[in-house]
Amino acid sequence: MNARRLAAGAVALLTALPLLATSGSAQARPEPIRGALGYPATRDAPTVTGADRPPVEIAVESLSPVSIKPGDVVTVTGTLTNTTDQDVRGLALLTGVGNRVTSRTALSDDLDGEPGIAKLLTITTSPPLPTTLAAHQATSFTLTIDVTANGLAGGQATVFPLVFRATGTLGRSALTTLDDVATYLPYFPGSVAAPLRVVWIWPLDAPPAAATPADAASVFQSGGRLRSLLNLGALGASPTGAGGRYAPVTWAVEPSLLDSAGQSENTAGQQWLADLQRVTRGQNVIPLPYGDPDAVALVRAGLSGDLANAIALGRANLAAQLPNAQLQSVAWPVDGAVDQPTLDAYAAAGLTAALVSGDQVPPTLDAGSATESAPVTLETRSTSIRGLAIDPIAQRLLAGNGTDARTAQMARQQLLALLAVAVAERPNQTPPRDLVLALPRDADPDPTWLTGLLHDTANLSWLAPVPLSATAGDQPGKRASLRPYPADARTAEIPTGTFTGGADSIAGLRSAVANFRSMFPDDKLTRPIDQTLSRAESVFWRPGFDPAGGRQLVSQAQSELAELQGGVRLAVANQVTLTSKDGKVPVTVDNALSEDVTVTIGLTATDPTRLANIPTATYTVPAGHKQRVLVPAKAQRSGTFKVRLVVATPAGMQLGAVPLTVHSKAYGTITLAITFTALGVLVLALLFRLRRRLRRWRADRGTTRRPVPDVPLTPTSGGAS
Repeated sequence: MNARRLAAGAVALLTALPLLATSGSAQARPEPIRGALGYPATRDAPTVTGADRPPVEIAVESLSPVSIKPGDVVTVTGTLTNTTDQDVRGLALLTGVGNRVTSRTALSDDLDGEPGIAKLLTITTSPPLPTTLAAHQATSFTLTIDVTANGLAGGQATVFPLVFRATGTLGRSALTTLDDVATYLPYFPGSVAAPLRVVWIWPLDAPPAAATPADAASVFQSGGRLRSLLNLGALGASPTGAGGRYAPVTWAVEPSLLDSAGQSENTAGQQWLADLQRVTRGQNVIPLPYGDPDAVALVRAGLSGDLANAIALGRANLAAQLPNAQLQSVAWPVDGAVDQPTLDAYAAAGLTAALVSGDQVPPTLDAGSATESAPVTLETRSTSIRGLAIDPIAQRLLAGNGTDARTAQMARQQLLALLAVAVAERPNQTPPRDLVLALPRDADPDPTWLTGLLHDTANLSWLAPVPLSATAGDQPGKRASLRPYPADARTAEIPTGTFTGGADSIAGLRSAVANFRSMFPDDKLTRPIDQTLSRAESVFWRPGFDPAGGRQLVSQAQSELAELQGGVRLAVANQVTLTSKDGKVPVTVDNALSEDVTVTIGLTATDPTRLANIPTATYTVPAGHKQRVLVPAKAQRSGTFKVRLVVATPAGMQLGAVPLTVHSKAYGTITLAITFTALGVLVLALLFRLRRRLRRWRADRGTTRRPVPDVPLTPTSGGAS
């Protein structure tokens, strides 16, 4: 494809829509733009310079009305720019229409099509074009198109490609086509029974600021990104003014922004917050999780609890700071890319709906090629939640921020063409269909582009802007399961090691904070650390964006925790003397914090035969006070030995340890036991010897010799005569 056609065709419309709806082209659907946040994201305007630009560049600056009906007269203004170093002679501008576009399929299939004129229109420009256009010079043109007189009236609702062709002679060449470009004209011959209901999702999101006072005014002050988004979104919240009606938006607000905006040093932020509170009165607001964490990456790392905490914290924050808003229980993963475990986590956290990318939502079983209505049922492990599909082609166009065509007006007509074919496919369908338009999270809006779209969606008879809550009763079609989570979205996530890499990782610090929190009656002091860690999990710290910002917040959380831990100190003498086996070690606990603290204190010795391990005792010290406590100690023997005085949280997290030298002058239990045992042995030995002597004495006394009595001799019988 040569340079002229590249500039006039594909380069101008890379993201979604065809340059011209000609029949017969059947190109593959474009891949989403991959940006800093991953899937997809805002991109800059295509760079077309030098030889890539057509010799004469046509730009349509304005077009009114943006949608036509029989009897209308269309006014078009624009410019022709000579991009070469040579004069263009015999300059002429031809205007025509291409083949009607009546379906979304035809619009998508014509992505890489070349501009083609099916019918030339008899139109003159005013003022007349110059016959010669000097090198690097531009000329403006205005033309009018009578819809009926040019045969555009009649037939069904459709979209006309409006084609402009510049011709002339450049140098010694013959008369040639110097540029072709197309824009779009939706056509509706009559009223529409079921206007397409359009839901605008309007994010107020940014890389989370540090909790320390930092000047974040640049995004809140006049001309800043968030100020511009607030001003544009507020158009629909105001009564009809001189500019006419504007579509209401459903706000998606990242809660930590409100903390940054409310800092006393940030007057621009304070005004921004006050204006947000005013314009969201009675409006739909989606509370993003606090810090807008990388939800799928968190769940993948096994930290579903962190996601649930961020959801609860975010909702509580907005309920307090936007008390008059209508908070919606809706999840919105970045760019709508989600996997099943994350849907399960959303449902477990109490959310009842989710915005998901239309790229992941299959068509209804009987849809054919017609544009789908947004509602879809999403099954989870616990229950089903209501899904709303973000239109994928519109998503890509909005990511282009009006740069996917040569002018904001031409980009505006592209999006209107998408909406128009959705209506033209089924102009009388009831109930009406819903279509979700979501700005990228990091949108840096072109006010001209978005103001025009908000005005169009509020005033065109075939469109009906509604808040998100208005779709709650719409029935979802029968669809298959979600398509797989995109591989590119997986690649873009924050790595798991960032969350679970050890004691200094986010998970490690979360555990330390939870242990430390057990010291306090509530989470007042530890909540700021939790908030800092939630901001450290933000999707804005993905590798392709600014991972250093996330690491900075992790370091900040470490410092905040260390500062709190340093608020509880012990004062104790280096040497302690115990005069009895059950002694007391005097310790002063200094609580410099603004909350009462409960700590456990105990003595530990490396040799339990010297000092018994007594269970630690619990003490509560009032806020801002010093308190003297007596820690029990029980010596096992006399002598001098080293011990440690340990202070910990009730949950067991050690806060500090002080080495002590203990002098024991009393007999301990073991010493006394040995002594009494030895004494007992001596006593027993003595008793044994006494017993033996007594028995001997008694034996000697019982065996004394008695005298032998005299016995007379008696003769036996038969003795001598």
